[in-house]
Amino acid sequence: MLGSAMHPIRRFMGAPKYDDGFNSVRRRSANGGVLPSTRAISNKIFAEASIPPFDPKYNHFLMQFGQWIAHDIISTPLATGPTGALLDCTKCESEEITANCAPIEVPEDDSFFPAKTVDGKKACIRLTRAINGQQGLGPRQQINQNSHFLDLSQVYGSTDCVAKSLRTLQDGMMKVHTAQGYTLPPQATNSSNCQSAPTYPCFSAGDARSSLHPGLIPMHTLYLRQHNKWAGQIKVLNPLWNDEKIYQETRRLMIALYQSHIYSEYLSKIIGQQKMQQFALNPSGRSNTYDPRINPSVSVEFCSGAFRFGQSQARKDVPRRTNQNVSIGATIDLGQHIFYTDPIYDKTATVSSMMQGMVNCPGMAVDRQFSFPMRNEMFSKRGQKASGVDLPAFNVQRGREKGIQPYNEVRVSLPSMHSRRIWIRQPLI
Repeated sequence: MLGSAMHPIRRFMGAPKYDDGFNSVRRRSANGGVLPSTRAISNKIFAEASIPPFDPKYNHFLMQFGQWIAHDIISTPLATGPTGALLDCTKCESEEITANCAPIEVPEDDSFFPAKTVDGKKACIRLTRAINGQQGLGPRQQINQNSHFLDLSQVYGSTDCVAKSLRTLQDGMMKVHTAQGYTLPPQATNSSNCQSAPTYPCFSAGDARSSLHPGLIPMHTLYLRQHNKWAGQIKVLNPLWNDEKIYQETRRLMIALYQSHIYSEYLSKIIGQQKMQQFALNPSGRSNTYDPRINPSVSVEFCSGAFRFGQSQARKDVPRRTNQNVSIGATIDLGQHIFYTDPIYDKTATVSSMMQGMVNCPGMAVDRQFSFPMRNEMFSKRGQKASGVDLPAFNVQRGREKGIQPYNEVRVSLPSMHSRRIWIRQPLI
């Protein structure tokens, strides 16, 4: 069952680092002092420069493909109330009510988020902790509700139930929405996250975050269209095959294509060709080097630390371009479209123009700077300033609430990590 859905995320560093050694969010430093607010850290370290640092070597699609991979292998469910209701972790005192809240204090000198609530109390940025998946005695543990493998679970789901709900159950085909005149993923009319519904419904996919922002929907559409194209071709070649046979064969080929893209095109740009060769990651022939003795589960250090480097690559917008690389319409502001899908229903902003925009426009450099929407407007509501969250501050707070060992302790324990550059990239392999 190692690496299967709804199983624990492992730890490279062994025991977690909680303040009480068991459950509480880490708020003390190595010398016993109080750790600063992660929003204060974000303001001092992660703020974007006046001239945003674009990377001329790589396009915006590199970032988007990285997030595509993350949504395949990482999905940590959040804690809920006794009846499954969402927790209200917006107030600073919420952590005193439940151990499943870890709000982030807003500094007094913050230039975007108000430091005080309307009733004069200390203000915080909301954060709900990851659900405690520990089944017996022992420290708090996190689980992954997606499979840990590169298996396109963001397209097909990580359970049989989800997989079946996305199929037409005829000729191996997947469900689609075509009312706009072109193919999109099927609509999710009951999505609780969707902020543009019911006028502009969000979409269903193997992963619940498919409509998180407009740059993700073209990815889901692309793979969905390719699946149905190949399923149709396989049906012609094998007319006696039933739905299940066609579906599984198409799915197998789609996963192979996806893995080829990762190892042949994506990974070498992230860790470099030297590391690709050192760890024998370059595809060669049809060799199968799978070893059942190795635990394939993703680690908490990777999913909540190392692999979040890609968030610094995210632009503040999704450009739109034609096939001739000519701008079409307005760019799509990232901060104003978290779980808003209205651009997808605009026929001048088709998924094709968004994909062309990501391919033909540069992404941001991999550095400590994050674009304005990433630091101030994630999950915000339109027209309501400071209704969102700070994603890099979230990342640091996630490390504390999940008990990830401090950075320097990780460096000491992994001798190959001689620099910040290797720390960011080594855990990928």
